Amino acid sequence: MEVSGFEVHSVETIGRHYSHTLHKWYDNWMSNKKKIMNNPKYGEGLFRLWEIFLAWSVIAAGQGSATSVSYTHLTLPTT
Repeated sequence: MEVSGFEVHSVETIGRHYSHTLHKWYDNWMSNKKKIMNNPKYGEGLFRLWEIFLAWSVIAAGQGSATSVSYTHLTLPTT
């Protein structure tokens, strides 16, 4: 990032914390199942795809096998 003109101040792995956010998204998705299934834009196939993806994401982030990284940085002044 420094090569691109940024000064990195901190780097934090947030995957385990992000698992909680993903779990809320999963719960919200599942609580709207009827509404989603009745929407012609989505249907059963897309509902199941997102159900599986969100469930997998919660588990993977929670156990640390997939993660997100948060960077805090400043733009370096140009000379």
